[in-house]
Amino acid sequence: MMLHAQRMAQEAEDVETVQRLNSYKQDMQNRAFNEQADKNGKPLGFLSRKLGQAQGATEEFDKLYREQIKKQYLYKLSDSQITKLEPAMDSYALSLRENIIQHEAAQWRENVKNTVEADTQQRVMDASTIRDSKSLGLAVDAAIETAKLYNSRFDEATKKIMDNKIAEDIVESAVISTLKTTGNLPLTQSLLDGVKDKLSGDTKYNEIRGRIAEGYNIMQSQMEKVRLENRVADRFDYIGRIANGTLSWENSAEIIRGIAVKDPDLAEAMNKVFKSKKGYFVEEINNEAFQELAKDIFTAKDTESISKFLLQALKE
Repeated sequence: MMLHAQRMAQEAEDVETVQRLNSYKQDMQNRAFNEQADKNGKPLGFLSRKLGQAQGATEEFDKLYREQIKKQYLYKLSDSQITKLEPAMDSYALSLRENIIQHEAAQWRENVKNTVEADTQQRVMDASTIRDSKSLGLAVDAAIETAKLYNSRFDEATKKIMDNKIAEDIVESAVISTLKTTGNLPLTQSLLDGVKDKLSGDTKYNEIRGRIAEGYNIMQSQMEKVRLENRVADRFDYIGRIANGTLSWENSAEIIRGIAVKDPDLAEAMNKVFKSKKGYFVEEINNEAFQELAKDIFTAKDTESISKFLLQALKE
């Protein structure tokens, strides 16, 4: 009878030990993966924390396990229960701790990487306002120095590639922005030449130089297009006023001199009209020259052609 009671008591202790261990494991899993956040937005689960949130997680886990969790699950157990439960708890905690250590390290590396990348991106944007080679060279050096926070963990060959990329991006930002902002080709080329030693070799230098030339040609083409549009608009304005007789000829010589700077052809036509009969009038619209002009206008492909026809009509 006594033996049976002892056996039942032992079984009861063993059951409680197993239950405690299972509850402990469930609790530890929750503490590891709980995605609920504290008042600062940091997840409660050690393995749910991202980037800088994970910093200090291992130290926090050690303190929590030592001062609270272990005491909680060993509370009021017999020595024999503690002898069985404590090693199992420690083993489980050690395994979880290793995961937390790795997670904390990985998240910290990612945090440093993101920080360095954001810093580099900002420096690339800041470089767009640099217009002298000395300042640009210093900007490249400063960016590479800050990037060591993350890049220093790589081998020399990899670090060299990463540093070169930073230098190229900053130089390209400054150079292309200088061209777009100033339209000054010599200044832009001089800025690039002044930091050529910051680039990894001639390949990137020639690539940026090619972009400068291409960009300059595009800008010149766009400017010429605008000049053409303005010239044609001015031609239509003056020709229209001549044709309907509304142009004031009192200061015609001065007006024509001003026009001659931008559009000698228009100035020549206006001068001929001024010297002859001071303008065309509506009643002359059916004359042979204007009829031929109307035919030319209808067959013209663009406003530039039309303006040329109008000038020719004025000259005739």
